[in-house]
Amino acid sequence: RFQTHTSVEWWTPLMRSDEFTVERVAPPAAPEPLPVCELPTPEHQKLTVRTALGSSGLLTVRWPWNCEGHAAEVLRKATYTLELSRSTSRPSLHDPTATPLHVSGETAAGRPQGPWVEATSMQLYFANFETGQVAHEMPLQAQAERNWIAVLVASGLPLEQTSNQETSSLSVDSPNELPFVHLRWRYKARAEDLAVIPPILHFSAASGPVRTRVVSPVGVPQWSLTCPTRAHRIVPSISWTAWSGTAYHQLAFR
Repeated sequence: RFQTHTSVEWWTPLMRSDEFTVERVAPPAAPEPLPVCELPTPEHQKLTVRTALGSSGLLTVRWPWNCEGHAAEVLRKATYTLELSRSTSRPSLHDPTATPLHVSGETAAGRPQGPWVEATSMQLYFANFETGQVAHEMPLQAQAERNWIAVLVASGLPLEQTSNQETSSLSVDSPNELPFVHLRWRYKARAEDLAVIPPILHFSAASGPVRTRVVSPVGVPQWSLTCPTRAHRIVPSISWTAWSGTAYHQLAFR
């Protein structure tokens, strides 16, 4: 572009590129659950201290977006938000967070129909699964260490549909939260902004069925003294009945 002192403007073509094809921007990946059950008990309790009042379910997924600044500002200025929908299927006994991840979420034949709603409470934490640490804000070590992961904790899940009622918000002391849900990311924008954004970027693919809570074991651990075969000593042992979908156990005593 050229401009003279007399404010006369004109455009002069200098070079012209060849024709090229711009690849489409891929939609966001489905939310990825995290194995927070492997964290030590004191660190795991940090994730549950700010849950919604009366909530018995909890969802923890990796936060793939920008996480610079305070956690509250990051969630307020985020481009995408987490949504969930009721799932009629059940996750397998295989740990869904173990590698390799199985693609068993949204397909052309089985797409979750919704309705899609947001959780009542969402909190952002930072966890290091190598050292077993959890922080409420991004620590200074995260600038040099790549083992720190931003974790989004969602609680206050919608209620199950009872007596032909629509899925509603969470009420206090409600035990009927959805036990299995599908997750997805939704682009946060006004209707006039969404009109100029490609529809493929409005939503991410849905995840597979995710368990929101684990039922406690039926019985307490049983303590006994046994004498194994061909052994000349008495061995103490503890036995308990595991619950569905459990790969690891944490035994606590006091």
